[in-house]
Amino acid sequence: MDAGIIHSLKAGYRIELVNRWLRQLEMKKSLTSPTLAEAVLMLNRSWQLIDVKTFKHCFAHTKILTQPQQDFLHCEIDLNKKPSDADINELAKLLNRFEIGNQEKIKMNAVADLHCTI
Repeated sequence: MDAGIIHSLKAGYRIELVNRWLRQLEMKKSLTSPTLAEAVLMLNRSWQLIDVKTFKHCFAHTKILTQPQQDFLHCEIDLNKKPSDADINELAKLLNRFEIGNQEKIKMNAVADLHCTI
């Protein structure tokens, strides 16, 4: 993982930890370390709050992705819209570049609406 993702995860965890301590102080309890289960839940919440843009930036920054994979990072997905035929064709072209399949084999009736500028 790139340092940006790790930094974001650690920062989110620290926020969770401070919020936990503030709740303890408000309830006039002594400050305690979280249990392992609480720490895992706090890490999970911190992970969920990391912005997708952070992941995209970090993977683009590492230079480990091929050009088609980097192009795919710039796609935006809207899961609330039904894909158009043009969107399905665009996805098929992207998948072909990844050598995953070809346009005749791809049936994408349930695929999210993609807006790619490639």
